[in-house]
Amino acid sequence: MMREPENPHAMPGRPAQRRTLNVYIDGYNFYVAIHRQAKQRQEDYELAWCDFLRLGEHLAGRLSQEHPALFKGCTLGAVKYFTATIPGELPHDDRGVKLKYMWLDAVHYQSGGRVEICHGTFRWRQKHVYVGPEEIDDLARAGVPIDWERLDETHEAYQHNVRLVEEKQTDVMLACALVRDAALGAAGRTAEVHPQATGEHRTNPRPSETPCHAALVLSADTDFLPAAEIAARTFGCAVAIAFTYPHDGFALDDYPTTWGCPIVTCHASREELKAHRLPERIERPGIVIDWRQYQAAGKQMRAGKT
Repeated sequence: MMREPENPHAMPGRPAQRRTLNVYIDGYNFYVAIHRQAKQRQEDYELAWCDFLRLGEHLAGRLSQEHPALFKGCTLGAVKYFTATIPGELPHDDRGVKLKYMWLDAVHYQSGGRVEICHGTFRWRQKHVYVGPEEIDDLARAGVPIDWERLDETHEAYQHNVRLVEEKQTDVMLACALVRDAALGAAGRTAEVHPQATGEHRTNPRPSETPCHAALVLSADTDFLPAAEIAARTFGCAVAIAFTYPHDGFALDDYPTTWGCPIVTCHASREELKAHRLPERIERPGIVIDWRQYQAAGKQMRAGKT
């Protein structure tokens, strides 16, 4: 077991500096994992109705207790949720888009704009698909049209160009925001959080500048480790990576580049997600968002009903 890194901001003989902790949420990694889990355990679908502001406050408190050398005295700063929205000109399911906006509205109105929603996008991508010999016959028997002339000379592989709609910018935007905010915090910029305006939560293409001195990343994706390392090693920003249920996560011991950095991992359990759900019904002037309506619409869409 590695020894926990020391707080880079700690000064001998002085009380710990009061610092700001930002939360960065990988929306795809969070939501899709729960959606897949719900196929085996249907009641888990309700865990996606998450109040990220309250969950962030809870996990910040946990980190302060479990890793006081790194996170004691931290107050919650910005909470940023990164997602992607399909542009209207690309193929999309209107029901799915409507359902997503209903969910984003719930997050926005319940937090009073304190959860900043940041949107990546989708773009067409041409991709080569390679199918091995064992799969070719299975596809043909299943009725999938095969262009047999495109088999290579040894008949060992089938190559086909497929045009896909692919998510773009979201993960890189999260990583850049983490490094930038850590750099601003290290430079002494004042940490100010301004609520996101209504309407911007559906369209905002870039996260705001919000300096931090510690960070919490909700994702089990190791692609964010380089950004966490830079924030921690270069800018002295303690980073916690939280694996939300049902993710198992990964061990930092397996990634030598993280050794010696003020980086830790933790898990957010099923019970913690359940305890930090959005209210069943959210009412604001002219706005009513109901979890049961959201749930029913989602079931209809997954069942292919209109």
